[in-house]
Amino acid sequence: MLDEYDYPDDGHIVFAMDQFIGEPEYWNRGIGSSFLKKMTDHLKTHLAAERVLLDPHQNNIRAIRPYERAGFKRITPLPGHELFEGEKVDCWLMELVL
Repeated sequence: MLDEYDYPDDGHIVFAMDQFIGEPEYWNRGIGSSFLKKMTDHLKTHLAAERVLLDPHQNNIRAIRPYERAGFKRITPLPGHELFEGEKVDCWLMELVL
């Protein structure tokens, strides 16, 4: 997986995660932020994670804002990285250092 992102394998314990809140009635309730905090705490505490990666679509500001509030940093663009509804979309590789 690290090769897919051209992410350096420098000996850190790295996890990647993906989450999706699809039902609009659950948006803007803090569910995503709460999930991020609980999941990253779990990865660090129970699995010794040192880094966590995400790859949101570049135009998904609704997702990127809470990721950045949680401490994730955009580290590199991923052009045409994901097939979404029949089209290749650009993503960001984002990283949280724990």
